[in-house]
Amino acid sequence: MATLSTTDVSGALNPELFRFTGGSGTYPNPLYRYIHSFIPSNLLELFSWCEFIYNNSPQLATSIRRFSEYPVTEIVFPHEDSHVRKYKQYCYDIDLKQLLIGCGIDFHIYGNAFISPYYPFLRIIQCTSCQKKYNIEHVKFTVKGKTDFYLECPECKNLKIAKILDKKIRNPKKLKWIRWNPKDIEIEYNEISGEYKYHMRIPPAVESGVKQGNLHMIKTTPMEVIDAIKKGKRFTFSSESIYHMRAHTPSGFVRGWGFPILTQALYEILHIAVLKRANEAIAWEHIVPKMVLSPSPSGASADPLKHINMSRWRNELETAKSKWNKDPNYMMFTPFPLNVQQLGGNGRSLLVSAEIESAERR
Repeated sequence: MATLSTTDVSGALNPELFRFTGGSGTYPNPLYRYIHSFIPSNLLELFSWCEFIYNNSPQLATSIRRFSEYPVTEIVFPHEDSHVRKYKQYCYDIDLKQLLIGCGIDFHIYGNAFISPYYPFLRIIQCTSCQKKYNIEHVKFTVKGKTDFYLECPECKNLKIAKILDKKIRNPKKLKWIRWNPKDIEIEYNEISGEYKYHMRIPPAVESGVKQGNLHMIKTTPMEVIDAIKKGKRFTFSSESIYHMRAHTPSGFVRGWGFPILTQALYEILHIAVLKRANEAIAWEHIVPKMVLSPSPSGASADPLKHINMSRWRNELETAKSKWNKDPNYMMFTPFPLNVQQLGGNGRSLLVSAEIESAERR
C-alpha cells in the first residue's frame, strides 16, 4: 500500500500518495485502478485539478457555494455601546459577508484559505541629494534597471536617484482584506515546534508590471514586495500579517497544509469523466446516421455504371440536395433507381448514460 509523506516548501507530495501500482504476488494489486495514473503528485497540480472540477461540475460548484454561504449570517451587533457599534458600518464597507463566503469557497476547493490585511499607504519619494521629500503623486519619476527609482527633483532641477518611504494610513475605512492564491503560497513547517513560516511567489502580472514601469503597479505595490522583486526572491509574511485556515487532515498526511476536500471524490469524478468522454465519442460518430447514395441497376443489361458519366451524376445529386435544402417540395427525376444506405445511427443503444447516472449517485 502507498506510504504517506509530508510536503516540502514547494508543496511536493510523495508520488506514491495516490498510487497503488503493481502487485508482486500471483494476482495484481486489487487497489490499483487505471485512473490512478492520472492523479497529480504535488499540491500545485492538485489545486489546479480542484479548480477544474469546481468550474466543470455544476453539482459540486453549487454544493460548495451553499456550504460556504450557509454558516455566514448577516452582521449582528447586539452591543449598545456606540463605540462598538460604529464598527458595524466598517463591516459593511469592507463587505465582510462576501469576504467570509469567499474564504469558505477557497477552503472547500483548496482545503486552505489565506487572508491578510492590506493597509493603504502614502508613498513618499525622497531625493538622495537634497533630502527633500515629495508625495509620489505630485512629482515626475522613472524606474530603471532592477526597480531603481529616479526623481526629477524640483529642488535640484535634474534627475536624481531617489529613496522610497511608505507611510501607513491607519484609517479603518481604507483597510482592505486580501485573499491570497494558495498556488502562490509556500509554507515552511517545523514538525517539532509546530511553527509556520509563509512565503509568496510574486504573481507574474505584478512582477512584470513593476519591472516594466507600470505606474499603477508601482504606486500601489508595497515596497517590501518591490524589494523582493528587485532581489528576485519570494516575499515572506510576518507571523501576524497572514491567517491560514486549513482543513484538518490525519497527522501522517501533508503536514503544514490543509488537504483539498475534493480529493476524496477525485477517483469518482475521473471515473465519471471517462464515461462522459465515451458518451461524447459515441455522440460524435453514431447518433446522426450517415447516408450513402449509389445507382441501382434495373436489370442485367441496364447497369448505370456502363452507360452514364458518374461524375456528372454526382454533381446532379449535389445540385438536387442543395435545392431540397431551399425547397422541401422540390422533385428530382432520375432515369434509374437509387440505392439509399444508412450507416451509424445506433448511438442510442451504445450510450452509457445509465452508468453515468449510477456513478453520480454514489
